[in-house]
Order: sequence, then structure tokens, then C-alpha cells
Amino acid sequence: MSLAPDEFPPERLEHRLRFLLSRAEAHIHDLQKSVEPAQDMLPRACAATLYRDAACVALLMERVHEARILLQKSGSQFLTLGLPAGASLIALAGQQDAETILNAHIDVLNGARKQRGSSKARGAGDFRHPMIDLARSEPRQLLAMMQVDWLWYERRRDKSLYRRDEPLRIALRRNGGHPAGTTGLSIDSYSAVAEWFAEHNDFDGNMPDHIAALLSAMMATRAEQLHAARKDGYHWRMLARPTELVDLDAIILMYLATKVDGSPKTNLDNVIDRRRIKTPLLDAPMQIALSLRRDQYLKH
Repeated sequence: MSLAPDEFPPERLEHRLRFLLSRAEAHIHDLQKSVEPAQDMLPRACAATLYRDAACVALLMERVHEARILLQKSGSQFLTLGLPAGASLIALAGQQDAETILNAHIDVLNGARKQRGSSKARGAGDFRHPMIDLARSEPRQLLAMMQVDWLWYERRRDKSLYRRDEPLRIALRRNGGHPAGTTGLSIDSYSAVAEWFAEHNDFDGNMPDHIAALLSAMMATRAEQLHAARKDGYHWRMLARPTELVDLDAIILMYLATKVDGSPKTNLDNVIDRRRIKTPLLDAPMQIALSLRRDQYLKH
């Protein structure tokens, strides 16, 4: 089984997955030769990115359990660099030891959550996280921290994660005009959709018009991006940018729009323009989110 269109035969996907993993492992091997943390940055960043891309290929192949392991590997490397984006990958993967791994990097998470200045963020042991200060105020990293909260809140119903006056939320609102990845939504709009779904865990009905409109806008943007990417036939067939093809930010939104057992909270079909339905991979975020939910439900 595979979510990929006919342009990506199974043997090509398998070859691409093996290539990405071999390169990631080569960079991990290079880390063992490093003497100082600063020397680790480039090979660690490469390994993190390659593991993330490999996870996306595995998701296209519907090898969901393998993809979850790879997402967690990628997230761990990003967190070691001091990038909260790694935490959102770990939270999405939802492995049983996810919370243990996140707690091991609590200084990175608290630096972003509490918006601590560099003099306070750097304590004993922070030399392990060379990018921690740069990431603390970067909009993409702030959004990743909120993605962790939405995923955690949705699973645990932890009201403490919904403090409106928290420094992280204030900083995110201040940067709300920045784009939320390649979704076509601003951070403000993305947050509105994510919060609505996270807070309506047992919802079973029609979503509000403004939420449906934002999801429709995201899917229309995705259709245009996929159409443009497909025009570059060489790189399309190579799967040069698998993370962009599946769009992990869109997957997180669709994940929040599904129940624990993998069924949708509401009818999501109306967010896709019927005229676009034949666009390859258009509904991949939706299908991947459902697969992740079902795999986590069965494994736990």
C-alpha cells in the first residue's frame, strides 16, 4: 500500500528511503568524531533533516510505525541543537517514551515557553544546545512549541497548557502575521484552527464556517503548490523535497481534527475543492493523520 501517486513506484520510494537513512547514519557517525559541541552543529542538523525527510517518505509508503520512529529520531537531533521544532516532531510521533525525551531537553522548551533572555537561558549544561538563544524568539520555533501544547492538551486535556497570558502565547500573537510553514495560513489563522480542534476533542458535527474557510484556503494553497512542484518533473520524480510534499504542519492540523481511534471529528471532505480532487497527494495530510492516529491507538 502507498499514498504516493503512480509517478512514485514502490521501488523508487524504497530506494529514496534507503538513501536518506544511509546519509543520516553517516552524519551520526561523524558526530562521534567531534571534539566540541560547535563542531557537531552541521552533521547533527544534516542528520535531523535527513531523518525527517525519511520519515515523510515512510509516511507516503504507509509504513507508519517506522515513520514514527524516524520522526522521533529527527526531533531528538533538532532538540539537541536547541531547536523546539524537534519537540513538535516528537509530539506528533507519539511514541511511549516521548515525554521522557522532551523532559531531557526541558531547558530548550522552557527557554521558548518562558521567553527567557540569553543570560538566563544559558545555565549549566546548555553548551549542548548551541542554537537555543537564536531559536527562542524565531516565529517558526514558537509555533512548534504551541504545536506541542495542542497535541499534548488534546491527548491529556491538561488545562495548565492553556494559560492565555503565558509568555510563549504573547510572543506568538506578536508574530501572528508570519507564515505557518507552507500551509498558506498565517500563524494567527493556523492557531485559530488548531485551538478549535484541540478544544473540541469529542466533537461530532459541522465545524464553524470560519474554521472550514481557513482549512479550504490551506488545501487550495496546497493544490497550487503541488501543481507547481509537479511541473518540475525531474525533482518531482526524485522526491527531492518529501517534507514539502506531505507538509507536516498540515498533518498536525489534520491530526487534531481526528479522534483517538482515527476517525474524523467532523466531515472534512467539504474543505477540498472538488475540482482539485485529482491533484496528486492533495489529501495526503488527512490520510497520514488518520494513519498516525490508528497506529498510535493500536500500539497503546
